[in-house]
Amino acid sequence: MEKLNFGCGRKILPGFVNLDFVDLPGVHVRHDIWVFPYPFPGEKFDYILASHVLEHIPPILGHRDGLLQVVEELHRILKSGGTLEIRVPHPSMGVYCFNNMTHYRVITPWTFEPLAIATHPSCIGYFSNIRFSRMVCEADSYQRMPLQSRTLGRLVNRFPKLGPVIGRPLELVVRLMK
Repeated sequence: MEKLNFGCGRKILPGFVNLDFVDLPGVHVRHDIWVFPYPFPGEKFDYILASHVLEHIPPILGHRDGLLQVVEELHRILKSGGTLEIRVPHPSMGVYCFNNMTHYRVITPWTFEPLAIATHPSCIGYFSNIRFSRMVCEADSYQRMPLQSRTLGRLVNRFPKLGPVIGRPLELVVRLMK
């Protein structure tokens, strides 16, 4: 199974091709993700992880939407039946989604719908012909409990399903299947 850790930064994952534009220890492929095409043949990867990278894509690259171009290129290198997993700050964090000066946008559970629903009424269909066969969204990683309660923290550690009930999600996970 071929796996790509897209925009890995310092989070080097074993068993993955780790790609980043900075030549850090463990990076296998050094490439600027704003430059197309990526240095891979089409349909190469079964699984692509884009963890906390897509919110850093500028609104416009050249003359087109930057995020759309990046997702089109990831679609090109993803095998049929493969999964693109996107992890970004959860939009319920509000202004904290912009706590980093290099965050250009908030990504929501609806951002990628036009690429996964063939009859979606969005204008995205005019700008791109890529489509994913399925999309799944979920919240992940929960903020520390109210008032930094150690008791509640211990409960969530022991019973992780309590996280969504008493904590606020920190991370949105979107899985797009080709």
